[in-house]
Amino acid sequence: MSEKNKMDTFLSKRFAPMLAILVLGIALWWLLFYFKWEKFALFQKNLPQSSVNSSDKPIDTTLAQIKLNDSTQIDIPKEGFEAKLWDFLSQKQDSAALKQTWIDFDRLVFESGKSELMPQSAQQLDILFQMLKSKPDISVKIGAYTDNTGNPKANLKLSQDRADHVRNELISRGISASRLEAEGFGDAHPICPENDTEECRAKNRRVSLRVLAQ
Repeated sequence: MSEKNKMDTFLSKRFAPMLAILVLGIALWWLLFYFKWEKFALFQKNLPQSSVNSSDKPIDTTLAQIKLNDSTQIDIPKEGFEAKLWDFLSQKQDSAALKQTWIDFDRLVFESGKSELMPQSAQQLDILFQMLKSKPDISVKIGAYTDNTGNPKANLKLSQDRADHVRNELISRGISASRLEAEGFGDAHPICPENDTEECRAKNRRVSLRVLAQ
């Protein structure tokens, strides 16, 4: 065997395993990126086009993983309703915090003027169900609000119907009715008291959650 052939054989034996590892590493990195993008795309797809709790601040779809009390791991929007609620539930709260803290849903979407939720709302309710299931001592109250346009009595009824609808959705998923309260407040307690622009009124149309007991 010539010296050149010997050198080629030596190099192929030495570097072939390294090349194989490099190719495998690139393939694994691509798969990881692909599945992470698929999760991100799913959250993007389920973001509301219009919501009773609209905000002038765009929803951050960066994902964070949390471990529930039953050891289930779920991905949630890092700055969304679920993250704020889980942070609140993960700490022992005093009576003042329990009484005063309302956390706004950010992916519940109702048909205009109706109490029925649109299909894209299911994902947020599913995650809330998992959280409540993992913490069986928690009880919560659902509050719904409208803006100040239209008939006040009709708005009060609409807000109560919406709060009841969210409560019933959680009951249908398996949360005990005794752990859930619902109240409609109509146009009371506005976030934007002026109620003078569509942007302002959109902030006041919302559904919120308050933890009653830990």
